[in-house]
Amino acid sequence: MTTLFALSGILPLFLGAIPLGFLAIYLVLRWRDRDEPRRDPELGLKAALLSIRAYALLLALGGATAVVDWGLRAGFGVRRDSDEVGAGLGFLLAGTLVTLLGTWSLRRTNAAEFPRAARTFRGYLGAISGLIGASALAVALSALLTDQRGALLSVPWAVEIVWTAATLALLEPMTRPRADHLLPPPEKAAGTP
Repeated sequence: MTTLFALSGILPLFLGAIPLGFLAIYLVLRWRDRDEPRRDPELGLKAALLSIRAYALLLALGGATAVVDWGLRAGFGVRRDSDEVGAGLGFLLAGTLVTLLGTWSLRRTNAAEFPRAARTFRGYLGAISGLIGASALAVALSALLTDQRGALLSVPWAVEIVWTAATLALLEPMTRPRADHLLPPPEKAAGTP
């Protein structure tokens, strides 16, 4: 039940700090949108959908962490309770389904025309998963380099595997140049200097 307790231990973070971050992002986006020549008429809807999708993705990552931890411990020959993998799969499946539904819903908005909200939420999620992954790496390496090499070591490595992969997946598209910078300059009309 340690994985289930770990998942329930981060519940206050999911219910408190992360949704406050979503609210802060919305307020910053709304503030920046007021100075734009073309305001985003669906910013509130997109912020709500992006918040729900981001929250669901974080729950899915928590479930994936529990499943990977269960697999690592089983690989080390540690007997595991099947309730732990069941709880992890429950988080993983529910989070994945809501993430997919949120992605489908966002495609029905003007997100392609006004991508700032999606990029901002993606950056926030990348920062959260990067911080979690870096913290897990520090715990795993410190446990590895000290005398704490028991089965508990699988938890930080499971977190490291899942959350670092998520960080790379979330931030990779943001490192590519935006398409509008790659377009050739518009053709000049004949006879204009």
